[in-house]
Amino acid sequence: MYVTIDPGLQTGWAIWRSNRLVACGLGDPRSSKKHVVHAPDGVDADVIADLWIESQIIYPRSKVPPDDIRKLAFEAGRWAGIYETLGCDAHCVAPSEWKGQVPKDIHHARILAVLTETERTALDEGVRGVAPSKQHNVLDAVGLGLWVAKRVAR
Repeated sequence: MYVTIDPGLQTGWAIWRSNRLVACGLGDPRSSKKHVVHAPDGVDADVIADLWIESQIIYPRSKVPPDDIRKLAFEAGRWAGIYETLGCDAHCVAPSEWKGQVPKDIHHARILAVLTETERTALDEGVRGVAPSKQHNVLDAVGLGLWVAKRVAR
């Protein structure tokens, strides 16, 4: 099992079992019932072993203020620290490595196209009540997870 995170003021997250999306949302992934880091003694359960998180890059001619990127990098580091204290391995992936420079609307359409019906249901549940302007954070976490599972290419 693994967790993918798109860090930010509105953190998107997704939980994966056997390279399949089982839950996603906005906020703290530890609030999900599917989030299992340590199984109780005597219980055979899949546990989260890895965290994959989008790292931050300051591009020379970007319109995004460098201080905003610095704040996102701090948030990414905070999540990595949380999961490392839980005994998980944290992996950082640059946006250009997992999604390239594809516009969000095209990339999100690609993500939606490869989800199974069960995964689409998990996504619909995960964004229920989330403002449409914030749903891209969840979709990016799902997209990163699909990339980790090698189900989508850059």
